[in-house]
Amino acid sequence: MLDYDIVRVFRPLIVDGLADLGITDVDVLMNYQPTKQGADTKAVYFFNVGDKNVGAVSRDNIIDNDTQILESVETQVKETTFQVNTLFKQDPSNLTITAKDLCSYVYMILQRRKSLDTLKSNGLGILWVSEIRNVPFMDSDDNYIFNPSFDFTITHKQVLKGELHKIDNFNATIKRV
Repeated sequence: MLDYDIVRVFRPLIVDGLADLGITDVDVLMNYQPTKQGADTKAVYFFNVGDKNVGAVSRDNIIDNDTQILESVETQVKETTFQVNTLFKQDPSNLTITAKDLCSYVYMILQRRKSLDTLKSNGLGILWVSEIRNVPFMDSDDNYIFNPSFDFTITHKQVLKGELHKIDNFNATIKRV
């Protein structure tokens, strides 16, 4: 499974989960895109941290009885880790939730039963979710804001298929030397 295939499964879970909580004014965006999108003051960002192969590649040859085509199927189990960061600029006149609260909601949304069932039905699983880190930084207005984050690891399979040439007959010739 490719990165965007994985994102197409878990991103709607976050969007829908936040909407269930009444949080609809927060964007859920993939971070570090090839075009600069600017920082959003209310957002959940995520990006791929890395991949890890688990075990050896499984190799199978399968023949399709209808087409008589021999196919090679190679499967690698993978663990793909994503990091989630949240920004939620505080308005002193209207204190609702903090960036860490938003991060905590996303943390819980990814682990709720509905999310796990959706991931499983799409061939994905959550291996683990790390603790929430709450890191402060200074923004462009010289104000301290927090950028909480956590990592989560998705398990999935990456499959390569290719047609193999079928051997229809084999002739053995013995020659004297």
